[in-house]
Amino acid sequence: MKLRFFILFLLVLALLCSCSVRIVQDGEPSAEPAPASSAAGKSGRTESGLFDTEAWSFFSSVLSPKEPVGDEWFSGCCLLGDSLTDGMRLFSGLDTPDYLCSGGADTSNILERTAEGKSGTVASYLGSEKYRAVFVMIGVNEIGAPPEDYRARYEDLLDFIISRQSEAEIYVQSILPVTAAKDAEGEFTNARIDEFNDVLKAICAERDLTYVDLNSEFTDKSGCLPDNYSWDGLHLTVDAYEYWADCLRFFAADW
Repeated sequence: MKLRFFILFLLVLALLCSCSVRIVQDGEPSAEPAPASSAAGKSGRTESGLFDTEAWSFFSSVLSPKEPVGDEWFSGCCLLGDSLTDGMRLFSGLDTPDYLCSGGADTSNILERTAEGKSGTVASYLGSEKYRAVFVMIGVNEIGAPPEDYRARYEDLLDFIISRQSEAEIYVQSILPVTAAKDAEGEFTNARIDEFNDVLKAICAERDLTYVDLNSEFTDKSGCLPDNYSWDGLHLTVDAYEYWADCLRFFAADW
């Protein structure tokens, strides 16, 4: 009985504190992205779909004992992808992993591309280096392709990675959303991105790989990327790249 009253007290306290925290209204986005938890839906999200640092700080301390990992956790890891991953390399502040990325790349050509900031191809580094974990995010540049074709190419890419990095953990990161304005242009739509992410979830389920649901952490309540998280509707701002890194730090606490 005492335990029930204690739990009830915590819930009431959480409710009172959350009411005292400033809620970000539509059209008044928060200036800085706050840390996310290691599970989608626990990122201190406000009603606008953005993030409130004070709210998350309280809830994480009361309801989640986990702390984000330090950047040293990513030593010996590799982030593989297109220009979005290159933005992580340049702007996120997460400097400990290796980055194998190329602007404009897709699943059909990423391996033959020269890695940004390096002299060799992505394939050559996968063959010569020994990584503890490989984080993959790729697909937005082929969003107009049939999902079944994307799946076939993605699985071919995974087969190559696994053949060269047989001891590495593979983390499949979801494709990020685009802003409402970019969605309205019709070329990159969030509905199609959701279809591709469903493909990735199925692949992970069948192969027993870890699916990293960043998409949920980057969507506002309308299902789009917030305008202040992108400078062109697709690529991210510095704050958003830093938030991506924060998400990985919190997710990694469960890995």
